[in-house]
Amino acid sequence: MPDHTKAEASVDVKEGADAEPYFSMGADTLKIPLAMHRDHRQKLAEAMLAKKLAPEGTVIFFRGGDLRSVYDSDTDWDFKQESYFQYLFGVKEPGCLATIQLDSSAPYMHKSTLYIPRFDEIYATWMGPIKPKSWFQSKYLVDEVQYADEIDLSDAKATMEIDGINRDSGIPHSEVNKGLINLPHKLDGSALWDVLNELRSVKDEQEIKIMEYACQVSSSAHLSTMRACYKDQDNEHRMEYNAVANFRYEGAMRGCERVGYGCIGCSGTSNASLHYGHPAEPNDKSVHKSDLRLLDMGAEYHCYTADVTCTFPTSGKFTELQKEAYESVLAAVHAVEGILRPGLDYREMHRKATRVIAEELTKRLGLFTAPIDAVCSEALVSRYLMPHGLGHM
Repeated sequence: MPDHTKAEASVDVKEGADAEPYFSMGADTLKIPLAMHRDHRQKLAEAMLAKKLAPEGTVIFFRGGDLRSVYDSDTDWDFKQESYFQYLFGVKEPGCLATIQLDSSAPYMHKSTLYIPRFDEIYATWMGPIKPKSWFQSKYLVDEVQYADEIDLSDAKATMEIDGINRDSGIPHSEVNKGLINLPHKLDGSALWDVLNELRSVKDEQEIKIMEYACQVSSSAHLSTMRACYKDQDNEHRMEYNAVANFRYEGAMRGCERVGYGCIGCSGTSNASLHYGHPAEPNDKSVHKSDLRLLDMGAEYHCYTADVTCTFPTSGKFTELQKEAYESVLAAVHAVEGILRPGLDYREMHRKATRVIAEELTKRLGLFTAPIDAVCSEALVSRYLMPHGLGHM
């Protein structure tokens, strides 16, 4: 059998002698310096030490995502890296572990170790060349790479892992690591959870570029999909999922193979279901020429996603009722953009949006008969028309 490991060892992950590794899907897609993730690790180390949340030398343990079998089949669910692991390491491969040892004397305030799976030789036959440890070290800019079956933290003076409860699922984050490895002298990791969430909520310059790229790809894909829907308006066999397929194709052609969430490609009365497109309502209705379309779909790149929703008439022309409702919402968008500034309380923008919607729907369509102040104080717009709130916040 050929020695795939030796063949792969010659692979250079850099473009030149002084170039640093990057993530890209090739061609004209965005190049992301993987040093971004090293900077994220440095920010975490600085915050933990500055706030005295962990002593020097503490080893913080992280587990990446794993491949999961589709029930009893020989197929895996589509893999997506665990979010905190992605933020700190940018590793695309499943089955990895990692540690960050706090060290104020180190160049980036920490020492990082990546633990990778050890594969049998037969792996190369089915999955491709087995990359050596040196490849991972150069690619992901970590200080050391070991095999996962070699991990030993018994000499650590203190250890820590994320302790927190996912606010959506209600599942404790530490459950993913339960029973995996013994963490000696383990410290409470609830502060680590809070620090990481605070760091991730403020995007750096490179992250903003990624999000801009995801938004550009998504917007372009939406425009293409809208044109396709209009062109196909007289097709009696047009289905909602045709728009979803068009969007996903356009995204994939620019390197965004994944979408950030389940595509919502509804039409007509289905537009009223916030999370339409789930398995029980899988974008499978026929689309009529008179229908409004509401497409809520966002492309994802390097685990950063856009979230773009657009509403438009299949026929290319609003009815008078549709036009008034649409322009009421558009007025709220413009009003919020008009007051947007650094430091503004997000709740203030939400209240502005709901008030303008209430005013516009009353003025244009007579929807509310109560005074606007009463409509706003009782949160009628939020309760019945916008339960997600402005921007999901």
